[in-house]
Amino acid sequence: MNLKQYYYSTTIIYLNLSLFAVALSVIMFIVNFILFNKSGIYGSTILFMFLSCVYFICSLVYKRRYKSVPSVFSPSSKTLLEEKDVLMVFMPAPTLRVLLFNGKGQLLGEINDSNTSWYKWFIPNNLLSLMPNAYVLTDCKGNILATFEVNRWFSNDMVFYDEMGEEIGFYQEDWKKSLVRYNGAVRASDGSIRMNIDISVFLQSFIIPTQEGKMLASYQKGWMPLEWAERFKELNTPILTFTSLTTKNDRLCIYGLCARLLSNCKN
Repeated sequence: MNLKQYYYSTTIIYLNLSLFAVALSVIMFIVNFILFNKSGIYGSTILFMFLSCVYFICSLVYKRRYKSVPSVFSPSSKTLLEEKDVLMVFMPAPTLRVLLFNGKGQLLGEINDSNTSWYKWFIPNNLLSLMPNAYVLTDCKGNILATFEVNRWFSNDMVFYDEMGEEIGFYQEDWKKSLVRYNGAVRASDGSIRMNIDISVFLQSFIIPTQEGKMLASYQKGWMPLEWAERFKELNTPILTFTSLTTKNDRLCIYGLCARLLSNCKN
């Protein structure tokens, strides 16, 4: 998949959601008309009609983006674990699904929730993020590179596993300092601190340093190079940038941390 195909797929998803919302409003109208003698007939349908309009407008926006993006993309030989700059794009889904692109618009991989049951469409992401959960990191071919597990309710503590299922580290949050920030440490499997985490809940920009203060990665949104902006039409697209100090396991842990941080965002 490339960026143009992503825009096309997203257009279709929003169009289907719009039609589904219309169908629900018609069903609710008929049920109220037959069983409840028109009582509350408009109140039961107006929400679904509103959602249908919102989804339809979204489909038009992505259709316009699809038409504006060139069909030819320059190939890249770098993989997800080699690319320096990774752009994170949300895909409409019941829960977290983030596509990872390079600056040329080629798909590198994906972060997604391991459980994408349909009922999660109706649960706000803020509530889903309070539940035990598991996330998966895959490459562009769908091969699993890592899994990330949150095993407790109301917790951001997370365990990171590589493609072989071996534990490579874990995130331990400091609850006393985490009321308005994500504050804690990413530790290696032997318990030594690898990264210090101190991130605002607004997720506008942050850096991830080692215990010695050397930067491993940075995250920002609201700005991107002009060349990328010609393809990525959403200027608030998050950009994750890795430094030369970042090892493979560091990258996997950082992707796991991003999965948890972005799980509060609405797709």
